[in-house]
Amino acid sequence: MAWTKQQEQAINERGKSILVSAAAGSGKTAVMVERIIRMILDGSASLDEMLIVTFTNAAAQEMKEKIRKALRKQSKEDPKMRRQLELLPQAGISTFHSFALSVIRQNFYLIGMEPAFQIADESRIALMIEDAFDELFDSEYEKGDRDFLRFLDWYSTEKTDEGARDVLKEIYRKIEALPDPFGTLEKAVNDLSEADSFSDLSSSDQIFEEIGKETAEIQDDLQALHSLLSGAGCPELASLYTLLLSQTAKMAENASRKDISGVQKYLEAAKFPRMAAKKAEKEAYAGVKERAVILRDDAKEQMKALENEYFFKPEEELF
Repeated sequence: MAWTKQQEQAINERGKSILVSAAAGSGKTAVMVERIIRMILDGSASLDEMLIVTFTNAAAQEMKEKIRKALRKQSKEDPKMRRQLELLPQAGISTFHSFALSVIRQNFYLIGMEPAFQIADESRIALMIEDAFDELFDSEYEKGDRDFLRFLDWYSTEKTDEGARDVLKEIYRKIEALPDPFGTLEKAVNDLSEADSFSDLSSSDQIFEEIGKETAEIQDDLQALHSLLSGAGCPELASLYTLLLSQTAKMAENASRKDISGVQKYLEAAKFPRMAAKKAEKEAYAGVKERAVILRDDAKEQMKALENEYFFKPEEELF
C-alpha cells in the first residue's frame, strides 16, 4: 500500500508521543495496524507489551482481525512473527472501558474493592440516582437551609421540585466524565461566589464564544428561511423575519463585545412570527412550506436552548 508523507510519519515516528487527527475513512486504522507491525519488526515492542484501545467492541475486533491478517502475511517471510500470532489472543486490544475494568479486577485488593463487584446497568444506575436524590432532598427539607430553599425557588414550581432535581442531575452528568469532578465543581462554585459580574468569571470568555457560535447558527437558519421565502415569491412573509434577523445580529454583536446584558436584552425581545401566508402568497408558500417550517423550528429551538442554558435569570439577580 502506498502511504502519504503524513501517514509514513505517523507509522515510523518513535520515542515520543504523537497525535493523529483525520477524518472518517481516511485510513487511521490501517496506519495504526502498520505502525504496530513495524514496531514489532524493528524490535521496538512485542505485541504483549502494547496497549491498543478503541471506543467500541466492534472497532476492537476489527483492529484485532486486521493485525491478525498482517501478522499472517509477515510470518511467511519472518518466523518470529509466528510468536506474535500466538500472543494475539491475549493481547491488550480492547475498549477503554474493558481495559479499565481489567485493571480494577487485577488490582481490586489495592483499592478496597470487593473481588465479586459488578457493573450496574443503566436502569439500576437510574434507580440509585433517584434514591440518592430522595435522601438528599429529604435531608435538606428537614434542615430548611436558606440557600437550598432559594435554589428551589429558582428552579422548582409550586407543585414539584423536579426542575431542581433535573438541574443537579445535569450538573452531575457533565462533571462525572471529568478527571476531578467534584474538585472542578468546587472551583466553579468558588469562582462564581467571588465574581461581582458575569465578565469576572474565569469561564466568561469561553461562554461568550459558545453564545457567539450558537447565535451564528440561529442566524444561518433565519437567513436561509428569509432567502427561501423571498426566492419562492413570498416577500411579505419573508419580511416578518427581518426584525428577528436584526435582533440576532445584535445578540452576536453584544456577545463579541462580551456584554451579557446586551445579549439578554435582544434575546428577550426576539419573537418568532407565525408562519401564515396571506392569500396572495399562499400558493407560492405551499411549495416551500415543509422546508420553511423546519428552518423556523430549528432556529426557535436553538433560541430556546440558548435562553435556558445561559439566561434563566437576569445578571443583576445572579451577582
